[in-house]
Amino acid sequence: MKLNNSAFLIVFVMLASVVMMGCSTTEVTSKVFSFTPKEEKELITKTSNYLTAENIRIDKDTAKIASFKSGSEWKIYDDRGKKTKDIKNVQTITIDFKGINPKNNKKKITVYLDETGEILGYL
Repeated sequence: MKLNNSAFLIVFVMLASVVMMGCSTTEVTSKVFSFTPKEEKELITKTSNYLTAENIRIDKDTAKIASFKSGSEWKIYDDRGKKTKDIKNVQTITIDFKGINPKNNKKKITVYLDETGEILGYL
């Protein structure tokens, strides 16, 4: 079977599209961090103190630690919540808390740290 130029071009474009979709940078990856109980406690204390300084009330006992690395734009608040920061391509540790607002309604508050444990911001 012989392909003419237009058929070859169509097949080439379709294959190129498939390859480009496979190489997309919009995926979220995860690196597994392993912390000792002491390290977990230190991270939770550090992040809960940070949120307290931001006047955000949380239930410290609800802390859950995870990690990820986003290949696409991921904006969080930094600099005391006054501006946003994109943490695209930053290996990130997250600590989720149930937040308590003055009306006692609960919602999730996430603090973002880099892999060295420095606080990047929250969302």
